Amino acid sequence: MTGHLRFKVCFVGLAVSYAARRAASGPTKGSAMPPSQRPRKIGPDSVGIFSADEWLAEGYGLFASARSTRAAWRWKRRRLPRRTGGSGPSQRLWAELTGLPRASTLLLGYSVEMYLKAGLVKAYRGCREEMFDHDIRNKFRHNLRKLASEIDLPNAEGSADDLQLLQGLIEGDRYPITPEDVLSLDIAAHRRDGFISQANRRAAFVWSDARFRRLCALAKNIGAHAARIDCDENNSVSYVFGDIGNTGYWTFRIGGRLKPRLTYRLCPSLPSVGLDDVKGFIESNPVFGSLAWDEVRTHEDKDERRGRCSARAVKAASSVRS
Repeated sequence: MTGHLRFKVCFVGLAVSYAARRAASGPTKGSAMPPSQRPRKIGPDSVGIFSADEWLAEGYGLFASARSTRAAWRWKRRRLPRRTGGSGPSQRLWAELTGLPRASTLLLGYSVEMYLKAGLVKAYRGCREEMFDHDIRNKFRHNLRKLASEIDLPNAEGSADDLQLLQGLIEGDRYPITPEDVLSLDIAAHRRDGFISQANRRAAFVWSDARFRRLCALAKNIGAHAARIDCDENNSVSYVFGDIGNTGYWTFRIGGRLKPRLTYRLCPSLPSVGLDDVKGFIESNPVFGSLAWDEVRTHEDKDERRGRCSARAVKAASSVRS
């Protein structure tokens, strides 16, 4: 019971309003850990990979580079007959003619990934920076469809095939082709024919201007969606958050063009406090009231590596108390 009351005091102290989140200074009530030793969380002052603006800026630059590279390829392709004068193209020109369309499509794929991860940063607002860093490297990686689903991209299912194409380009098609194994008596000949077929499919994908324009439109839509998250006056966002003891925390968001989302991290020193307590406290806030929890994305900030970090945080708190 004591732990539960302490838990509620922490929430009341920090969850009065999101706008006033920085008004409190010093340790959370009931906690012995100074703010400087608490885990860093994603917020408006975050920088680098923890800033949505940084991801968006990278995306805009890559998108512009993709279009410029494509335009350079079109120009060189139109000039090919006059420049060669009937002879074969030079090695450099041939490298440009074959490499530029692949490069433009790859840059486009990277821009889509940047936009999607910009939206992911916004979804993770209030979460520990270490959790986000771990998840983009291990949970999401280059999985564009999973990223699109996580940030509630409109018509994500309709764009699934194009996202899968771009993901394949990012993950493997930027490397030389891996020949497909075939069952045949003349393995060498059939493998060569299969390789040629694979090369033709790849060329058809990256050389198609119609497909490139379609993917550009998709990239624009994804970038616009990521930019509008939490910035839509017709779909405002509300946050509430707090700490659980020395090492735990919770953050809940609703609105902002994303599905409701709850992220929590329990504190080993408060075993009586669980997820149901977090949900009960959120519902006690008149802004939210009763919630359909089956429609809320619920994530626990927990894994082995982060667990070891928690142990270090507990040790640091113990040294402060002593």
